[in-house]
Amino acid sequence: MFRLIFVLSAFAAGATLGLGNAVYASCFFIWNDIFRPVWFARRHPLLEAIHPVHICTAVLALSIILRPWKRRWNMGATVILVSLGWFFICALAAEYRDLALPKTITVTKYFIPLAFISATLCTREAQRLFLYTLAGSVGIWMAHHGLLGFVRMQPVIEMAIPGGQMTDRNDFLVAGTACVPMMIYAAFHYEGRWRRWVRLAIKAATVFAVFAVAFSLSRGAVVGFAMLLAWYSFLTGRFFKRVALGAVIAVVAVLLMPDFVWQRMSTIETSEYQTESSAKNRMEHMTVAVKMTLDYPLTGVGADNFPVVSNRHSIFTAEPHSLWLKCSSEYGLPMLVFFVLVVGLLLMRLRKRAALFRALGDKDGEAMATALNCALFGFLATGTFTSQFLSEYMWAIIGLIGAFLATPVDAGKILPQPPRPQQNNVAVGLKAA
Repeated sequence: MFRLIFVLSAFAAGATLGLGNAVYASCFFIWNDIFRPVWFARRHPLLEAIHPVHICTAVLALSIILRPWKRRWNMGATVILVSLGWFFICALAAEYRDLALPKTITVTKYFIPLAFISATLCTREAQRLFLYTLAGSVGIWMAHHGLLGFVRMQPVIEMAIPGGQMTDRNDFLVAGTACVPMMIYAAFHYEGRWRRWVRLAIKAATVFAVFAVAFSLSRGAVVGFAMLLAWYSFLTGRFFKRVALGAVIAVVAVLLMPDFVWQRMSTIETSEYQTESSAKNRMEHMTVAVKMTLDYPLTGVGADNFPVVSNRHSIFTAEPHSLWLKCSSEYGLPMLVFFVLVVGLLLMRLRKRAALFRALGDKDGEAMATALNCALFGFLATGTFTSQFLSEYMWAIIGLIGAFLATPVDAGKILPQPPRPQQNNVAVGLKAA
């Protein structure tokens, strides 16, 4: 009953605020899609009857139509719509069009709103609120699983957000790795009500979210998180200092983590000949994805067609278990090249923007640029071992980054007022006379 009351109250507040402000409507929309409040309330019939997705979409549409809509088109919104257009081309060219088109139409339901949401986030305050929504929607589930593992001192295998794109443990941990940098930003830069206590709560949640990565026993998540730490050390410009600190943390982690975590990590092999069954199967699926990419280099096999076409190369029906190979095999090499160039450009521009904020003394802007940089990199690093190329979470981050980069550098600061010109004493005396 408590969960039902909480979700109904959240929907009432979200709908009320969203109708008056497109930014609140955007956060309301993405919160429902990612957090999955209907499943959080244990799929109560009342919530299923009102169709929350339709309510959030209607609130977003009405807020754009009825209220003055401040918008700034940006690179993130353009990338989302261009990618969607290419998905339709690949679906129409697919051998099994009856599978590819329905999947592409499903993708449209959140790609088009994400493009409009990206254009809506015109100010630092709006971007910060959207970042908090992205971080909290996944972070609260990560902290929950990490706390369970810490209390029980047992692996938590069933990690997921029920009812959405993160029902699989590995898919959930990809978004979980991306949300940690955004949680860290919120933990040190939240400026709303009860700042001290909210920051303390977010810091505690961040610690348990990191525990969730270890207690998940997911080798891909651990490797992705380690790559994220190395990337953060590179971004800050204090690489050796950060590496030394990371080494100390690693030693402490080795001493504190249960044995079952390290037993699982010891099965990671760097050679091409994998003996562990799970890793061996993943290597086979990746090999199939490479062959499929070479067979259909231009438009790929189309959305959702990989499991069907993979039967020509393997007796197993599965996914490629790599975000990059999922992209190339289903959408062709042009999409892969386009995606790699976009990601590289976004990461490079975020790094330059962070350096500019540092020079201007804008600590909040620098921290936000670094957090978004690490969030996207963390998703891609961990996503190298999963097939979540169409994850709404990743494309929402891309949309947020586009909005952030399109915002003027001085938009998040209160600029000093120019000094008033001094009046000439002689002129003042003559005027008084």
